Amino acid sequence: MQLNALILALLPAVATVSAECHRSGINWGVHRDAALRAVDAFCSPSGISGFFNQGQKKTRCVNTGQQHVDLEVQWVGRGGLTLNDGDCQKRLKDEILACDRGGRKTTADWYFSADPNEGRC
Repeated sequence: MQLNALILALLPAVATVSAECHRSGINWGVHRDAALRAVDAFCSPSGISGFFNQGQKKTRCVNTGQQHVDLEVQWVGRGGLTLNDGDCQKRLKDEILACDRGGRKTTADWYFSADPNEGRC
């Protein structure tokens, strides 16, 4: 009985996460560290994190040397909600560290994307 309760309790958590690495495009290469620093700089209330209205999307293009990274966060849940700086940093950095060509994921009704691209913003 306890095992069934545990499985049922974990199902919503499993169902709320979907992730995908980009299959094409450029690699982070030597610009990965610059992209990670960009996340630190832009995950603030004046940047990407802070309050989101329902469906609101916030984006930033950040130069990382001879290429740039497109960062995107969207609240896809109901009503409005605040994204704290730490969660913003963790989720965007996950996409940079786990995916050689960047990636995107939806977790707990938050959509996160980090995408390296050629050239400057």
